[in-house]
Amino acid sequence: FAETLRRRAAALEAIASGRPGIAGTWVNAFGSITLTPADSGAYRLAADLRGDYGGDRRRTCQLTADLKPAGGGWLAGPVVTEADTSSNKAKTDAAAAPAKPPSLKLRRQGETLRIVGTIDDEGWDGFNDCSSMWQVTGSYFAAGKDAASDKADTTFVTPTFDCTKPETATDEEICADPDLAGNDQRLNR
Repeated sequence: FAETLRRRAAALEAIASGRPGIAGTWVNAFGSITLTPADSGAYRLAADLRGDYGGDRRRTCQLTADLKPAGGGWLAGPVVTEADTSSNKAKTDAAAAPAKPPSLKLRRQGETLRIVGTIDDEGWDGFNDCSSMWQVTGSYFAAGKDAASDKADTTFVTPTFDCTKPETATDEEICADPDLAGNDQRLNR
């Protein structure tokens, strides 16, 4: 339980105040997803989710999906699956029609990324690394800076007082440190 709380605290610290676009890493309380641009406006999604609901109720999900532009501003596509080549699979299953794998759709909603998972075939059990596909559905928050950005952050934070005439050594220190200047701004609004 303590490890779950540590992971969640780390995720909250990593959540950025927003960024443009959808590429990069997005997090929520249960894990993270990473979106990588592909051809023709498509994206590759990689999810690594871990839900701990107390006791022995734990769910993990690691999956990938190829998402392409769809109507209404959504990106949508099927979850990528690997064929089950285990020898314990009955030969009669090989003759049966393959079940349709789950699909995902996502879009930006304000400063969040909304992901919705759908399963058309309730009997589908083709995941080796995902005990509950439903845990993918949720809202995710941008983590860190936009990885594709090559522009340096040039913003300058000033405190609430005039740094050209500091009155104390503490004032000088606040003027020299952007983090302290930002704290001064928050405290003296």
